[in-house]
Amino acid sequence: MDIKKINFKEKKYVLPLLALPFLFLFGYVGAQFVKEDTSEKDKPKELSISLGDTQDSIMTKNDAYDAFFKKRG
Repeated sequence: MDIKKINFKEKKYVLPLLALPFLFLFGYVGAQFVKEDTSEKDKPKELSISLGDTQDSIMTKNDAYDAFFKKRG
């Protein structure tokens, strides 16, 4: 088949040529989403080994009540 004999105005040739740029656009956008997801997975999560601040002595109920209102006031 010679290229001069192909009628590019026929529907079977025009529709794929119109759809091709959109397919490339969707492929590019999809690749951007995949690239963002892999960058987050590569970072290792850091473990927290601290248990928080603790007090040396256990306070009584009245001491805790007094300490609570001293912080607010």
